[in-house]
Amino acid sequence: MASRTDDRLAAGTGIAATLVVGVAGLVGVWTGGSGADLPGVWWTAYVVFVAAFLADSDLAPGAATGARPAWLRSQVLVAVEVVAALVVWFADPYGGFSAVLFVVNAASAAFALSRSATAAVVALQTLAVAVGTAVQGRPPPTSCCPR
Repeated sequence: MASRTDDRLAAGTGIAATLVVGVAGLVGVWTGGSGADLPGVWWTAYVVFVAAFLADSDLAPGAATGARPAWLRSQVLVAVEVVAALVVWFADPYGGFSAVLFVVNAASAAFALSRSATAAVVALQTLAVAVGTAVQGRPPPTSCCPR
């Protein structure tokens, strides 16, 4: 079992990684454009992901006292994170940093779900990367990655 310090460190790392995705979206790292180039559904799903992650993190107000409403269980929040990360990914599968949300989500799942459920989350997200890339039917933009 992880200590409270480990939980807080994991939550802080997850928040930092999640914020990198948003900052990259704002500056358009992968498209050479601006965040305005991303569809509104991307930003909406990203904000939902951030909100769910913060609500589930050990850094949220009241987390130390367990002051979360009974219906707002970690499993529910992880499910919201899964759906939001998938929407972010499918809204822009070539947004290179978008897949970071899958890593953060896998870590959340490992804290809140059983091993088999966590493995299912990872398998679903891995399949999403393959499908998202195949559905695009084109190579990623070259402006994102100097060769």
